[in-house]
Amino acid sequence: MRYPPQPIPLISNITPDKYWAQPKFDGWRVVRENGEFFTRHGNKLPQDILTSMLTNTTEYDLDLELVSTEGRRKIPTILAGSDTHSGQLILLDVMIPDMPIEQRMKIAATIAKQEGIMLAPLQKALSWTNTNKLVRKAFDHTYGIVCDGIVLKEKTSLYPTSNLGQICFSKWVKLKSYYDE
Repeated sequence: MRYPPQPIPLISNITPDKYWAQPKFDGWRVVRENGEFFTRHGNKLPQDILTSMLTNTTEYDLDLELVSTEGRRKIPTILAGSDTHSGQLILLDVMIPDMPIEQRMKIAATIAKQEGIMLAPLQKALSWTNTNKLVRKAFDHTYGIVCDGIVLKEKTSLYPTSNLGQICFSKWVKLKSYYDE
């Protein structure tokens, strides 16, 4: 299995205008590789439950997020088959290692439309003021699903994968909002 990259926490100054911003959903990262579903750590997931959330098949390997309208604590119930109606797959990216992000997202948009699933949108992160607004927008549940921040993806970044385990990728930076329930 190829493992998806892990965005790093913000640890240094970055220039937002060199990044795309994508909502960071509060769910479980899921990889669909060769038609099978895995967690981001390589554990196999219930194939029938996740396959039922997609309407078609695609030749591409996908980087997805499994979310629930009731929050991430509901996901084990969804995967057990007890409450599949509150679960939804969101397409984050297409796992094509040597292709720039803008090209991958064009393919992802076509796949999301064919599969009948949501595509996590990319937005320009022009300034820190704009980036802060994007974090608040994500955190305020603007997308109708629980978000806990954004991921800034460098505009020139390719999609890195590893066969050995998940890698931290410095060209993707996560900004999370922390809250108490």
